[in-house]
Amino acid sequence: MQSEVIQFMPHTSEGLLGVAGTAAGAATLDDQLRGVASFASLTLAVLTFFTTRRAQRLGEDHAAGLGSLSLGVIRNALLDLLLALTTFLACAAMFSLFTVSWSVSQWTDREHVSQSMFSIVYIGFAAVLIVQLGLVAGRMIPSLRNTLAQRRSRSSSG
Repeated sequence: MQSEVIQFMPHTSEGLLGVAGTAAGAATLDDQLRGVASFASLTLAVLTFFTTRRAQRLGEDHAAGLGSLSLGVIRNALLDLLLALTTFLACAAMFSLFTVSWSVSQWTDREHVSQSMFSIVYIGFAAVLIVQLGLVAGRMIPSLRNTLAQRRSRSSSG
């Protein structure tokens, strides 16, 4: 009777890379990028969705008038800042893979397609982070200006 041996890939500290690892436990750069890029693409889509919703909310708040600095304005700015912090942490976690994979001279080489695609995803994260920081500024700066204008009008009339 012949026995079958089932061998499972060990889970590695790289998270999703345990599935992509080789028998020796070491993954190639392409394997690492494929594993991370799949998860990163999903994360980027979710962050983009929430960023778009926060931008819509900021537009609604601008249409209604932001007014002066208040607890509500600060609370909304903190939500925007929390979203930006999440995106920043994702960028920080992937930074070493980005620096290893970025190569303008090899951008269109067939062997470099995984690295190029990962670089596009990473640049997408950076673009979303910039938009998120713009949302924080777009909420806080007008509110601070309105607060200063109210204080100036009170001090000049009083």
